[in-house]
Amino acid sequence: RGSGGVNATNDEIEALMRECDEINQRSRQQSPPRANPPRTEEAAGPPGSGPKSVSPAWLSAAGAAVKGLAGGLRTQGAKGQVEPEVEAQEPDEDSEPDGNALVGEVESSQATSRGSESSGTSSPRSTTSSASYGSSPGQNRSFLSQMKNRLFAGRPQVPQETLEPQEFSPLEVGLITSYDEKKKPNKKVRVCPSCGNEFAQGLLGQEIHFCSYTRVYVCGDCQQGDKAIILAKVLQKWDMTPRSICRKAVDYLNSIYDQPLFSLQQDFSDVALIRIRHLGELKRLRRRGRLLREYLLLCPNFPNSKSSDEDRLVAVDLEDRNHLIMDDDSLSLRDILELHSGEIIQFLKNTITPWEEHVTSTCMLCQEKGHYCEICRSKERLFAFEFEKIDCCDQCGALFHA
Repeated sequence: RGSGGVNATNDEIEALMRECDEINQRSRQQSPPRANPPRTEEAAGPPGSGPKSVSPAWLSAAGAAVKGLAGGLRTQGAKGQVEPEVEAQEPDEDSEPDGNALVGEVESSQATSRGSESSGTSSPRSTTSSASYGSSPGQNRSFLSQMKNRLFAGRPQVPQETLEPQEFSPLEVGLITSYDEKKKPNKKVRVCPSCGNEFAQGLLGQEIHFCSYTRVYVCGDCQQGDKAIILAKVLQKWDMTPRSICRKAVDYLNSIYDQPLFSLQQDFSDVALIRIRHLGELKRLRRRGRLLREYLLLCPNFPNSKSSDEDRLVAVDLEDRNHLIMDDDSLSLRDILELHSGEIIQFLKNTITPWEEHVTSTCMLCQEKGHYCEICRSKERLFAFEFEKIDCCDQCGALFHA
């Protein structure tokens, strides 16, 4: 590539020489003068093998070896002799770099350098011509590679982490009513648990998303911006904030949308019950609807005088929401959403109002089933579903004005 490549290689060698000087100077400062320093396992090992610090003896030997090799490289380049690149032999796992061997290589290379200087060759530090290092950039790079291989041949080889293929276990979405907030989701996943596709690695890798319902990471194809409330947060804290969930979670929540799977007494925490604004009114309306249903099923005039028992059952049927007038405890996912918005209160009022008018005003047979107050002897009829103006005896069931 011309002289530009050679000059770039020269700069690399000069930088390496300066780094060697710094290593030698630092090693002399770290090692105090003493007669025969004992060779310990920590001091003899290469950087990274000891548990605490770098050995000063190894730093000194390594710096001298690099300086000697660089000097010999300059001298051989000036004569136009280029050694062929030698492949570095891999050290044994239990072997350590020998500082004496490195010093021997330094003395040999320095002797070669002094011999070349006595024969009239210019000093390697004063030589700045691009032709003094080699005949081509490729040769200079081969010398640099050889020097690095010989210098770091004793370093322990760090094995690269091998990623074993992960087994794909299909994601099974079920009813999750609680989870441990302290347990963090697993981020070291390489396979989407929803579809089984591997996540691409790197900057251009596939974007992954966190499903707040299943608490796992899925790929972008399995999570496309869908949001829903998290049942565990609703039951524990009445937290109705919509969060991102995957497609499998969306399909599961849609499948249980109208099923009364939740109990107010067993599934909801005390904190959640306190935060439900319409809970008291919901319970009163459900009790009133249950009692009115019993009146209507026994009335031969409902919905008309020609109706049969089957017709009356159909008239009070609420299809998927019969549980609202059959008991006071069960709720579905739809009921939870409408309880938060207040729609379920309006739904029950619209359902119960015509039934109440039939019992209290329209049908004479239903009116005869009313009670009179045993205390004031008033002619006003009292019904068991009028909770706001009556009291009921727990023993005999008699009704009184509240």
